[in-house]
Amino acid sequence: MTIREQQQAHERRELIRTIILRVCHAARVGGNGLGVSLGLIERGLQRDGMNILLEEIEAEVGYLAGKGWIEPVRKENTPANRRWRITAAGIDEAEAEGF
Repeated sequence: MTIREQQQAHERRELIRTIILRVCHAARVGGNGLGVSLGLIERGLQRDGMNILLEEIEAEVGYLAGKGWIEPVRKENTPANRRWRITAAGIDEAEAEGF
């Protein structure tokens, strides 16, 4: 992979993470407190023109959870059934990003 390709891949991951955080933030503001499913996150990404596999979404959700910016609302047996919500640290990050 060239340096340019690596940079593009990094920028794509950052955009995906930003969209996921934005979806979780929007659900907090206008939602019912139950968090968002991976399917809803996927629709938000698609709405913003991202063609992405569910496995990639799961990886980026895991990254954001590891940073403490989102957390599972309830733990289910399968990742597809989990729901996610933004944390206080995630709200701070979202607001720093301007949304």
